[in-house]
Amino acid sequence: MPYETEDIINVLKSAREAKALSQRGLGARAGVPQSHISKIESGKVDLQLSSLIQLARLLDLEVKLVPKKALPAVDSVVRSTTPQATSKAAASALNKLRQAEIVTQTLRTALPNDSQLHRASTVLRELRSIPIQFQLIDVQALNKALKPFDELRRALARSAALDEDIRRITAAPEVVNKLREATGSLQALRNRLVHAVNVTTAGPKPAYDLEDDNE
Repeated sequence: MPYETEDIINVLKSAREAKALSQRGLGARAGVPQSHISKIESGKVDLQLSSLIQLARLLDLEVKLVPKKALPAVDSVVRSTTPQATSKAAASALNKLRQAEIVTQTLRTALPNDSQLHRASTVLRELRSIPIQFQLIDVQALNKALKPFDELRRALARSAALDEDIRRITAAPEVVNKLREATGSLQALRNRLVHAVNVTTAGPKPAYDLEDDNE
């Protein structure tokens, strides 16, 4: 699924969940079966412009083309109208991101040569360096990827946090696997967010590029 399409789908899905609508409920409003909404949200079908506009309006969203220089103002208005529940979820996700970075630093103190922890630390640092409005493009994916780090934080809180405790906790096979999967998910999310930043900040392309893409 292209990055651009994935971002649009994530916005639609988040809007549906914010309205407490099930896939079946949205499908009923749109006149399509639940399975079709599921395929759209999983990127298994191409989302046509007419379908995008229809779904967006059902979710109180509008599809508009705006001048690039107007994007900061548009983003500001969108943030100011974000529901309080979404704002709380975003704040919670950002707090978990900071805590994950602290946990990783603590683990690396005891295991300075662990390549997996080094990789996780690097990805978390890079995520934190991305502008905050882009970090929050997909709060759900961020929370899911950060869950193993939160579990590690809780495990460390229950122990004396001595080096031997850290080595014992991080040596458990299930912890190793979860940490590897979480780091991979964070890397994928980081790549998507970096792409979103680049798309937003890139200069306008000449018109002939559109034709070149179809060759």
